[in-house]
Amino acid sequence: MVNQTSEASAYSANCKAVAQVFVQTSYHGGEFDQPISMDELVKRTGLSKEDVKDGIDNLGSEMVLFQDDGHSIAPHAKLYAVFDSFWMAWRPADDALTLAKAMVGEKNFPTDPSQISDFMAWEPRRLNPAMTYLACHHLAETHESGNGSPWIYNLLMKNAETSRYVHNMA
Repeated sequence: MVNQTSEASAYSANCKAVAQVFVQTSYHGGEFDQPISMDELVKRTGLSKEDVKDGIDNLGSEMVLFQDDGHSIAPHAKLYAVFDSFWMAWRPADDALTLAKAMVGEKNFPTDPSQISDFMAWEPRRLNPAMTYLACHHLAETHESGNGSPWIYNLLMKNAETSRYVHNMA
């Protein structure tokens, strides 16, 4: 484990085992990134099918799309914003604050994620969870991308909450 967040520590061990598979196999940290079958999830976690189902139930519909055994299980973007800090070398909450500070402090901060990526020197896999953290906490304005690019948003803009967040976290 790299880091832990208080939000993620509220989840069960089964839940974390399921989340770990998604975090470690994700290419972009975005919506439905790397869906997986129930059988493959059982194999990769080493849990029983019932324990995997319990983990998925604990994650809930905000984090995982689960229909039934015949369909793939897919993560929602929020899963990465919460769980990346366990198994990746970054913490989305910290990255979100760094991103918010840049949005507030830089006069010509870009709103396009590909330009933000260049500015921050972060790949999509790191930037997407930071943007998702801001979006989930209403700390920035976003517009979801539906074009299949590595970016889950095609627009990220500061709002009134962005400045308050930066000020309160200073």
